Amino acid sequence: MYIENVFLREIGKAYDVRILKVIGNEKKRYSDIQSVVARNDNGSLSKQMNNLMDMETITKVFPINRPDDKKKVFL
Repeated sequence: MYIENVFLREIGKAYDVRILKVIGNEKKRYSDIQSVVARNDNGSLSKQMNNLMDMETITKVFPINRPDDKKKVFL
């Protein structure tokens, strides 16, 4: 519990913690995450999610044999 709180506090300094909460609440598609976290599409959500993927906090999962499919989900 302590480690989770420290992790969320550190992530919260640079990122919107709601991204992790939304993904944890079974919203896996980018459009679902965007509808909750970023009402306007200014690109900041995409940048934050790319940084979280670089840190291996979240991963992007594509349908089989479709690496550029828009039906990707985040875990």
